[in-house]
Amino acid sequence: MNIDPSDIDLSIQVRLPLFLCHVSAGQPSSTDDYIQDYVIIPGGLVPHPATTFALQVAGDSMSGVGIIDRDLVFVNKAAEPVHGRIVVAVVNGEQTIKRLYCQAGQVKLLPENPDFQPIPIHPEMDLIVQGVVTGLYRPY
Repeated sequence: MNIDPSDIDLSIQVRLPLFLCHVSAGQPSSTDDYIQDYVIIPGGLVPHPATTFALQVAGDSMSGVGIIDRDLVFVNKAAEPVHGRIVVAVVNGEQTIKRLYCQAGQVKLLPENPDFQPIPIHPEMDLIVQGVVTGLYRPY
């Protein structure tokens, strides 16, 4: 989705829950479902605020697409997790952010950094896709 900055109405703001856990952009990490705080952002940056939440990134496995350590990612839990989308997923109880690969009967979670390995998903594994990454904010 391309957003023209001149189209963003800064007077309309939305409040997104920021969850306590830091989503791993490296090796998967444990998840907590507790709201730590709220993030207030211009409403035009989040098309579906009612189904969107924020998580802080920990690690650099997604640096190839510009998602780096300490970024806040906006995750839409109602968006369809289809092949090629960047998702927040829980694999066997461990949370991670990766690109979803679903082709030829295979499911994998792919990093965007050659220093990291894909995570192949096998039928005996527990996979929960929490949502699709729709944007990010980088604090300085």
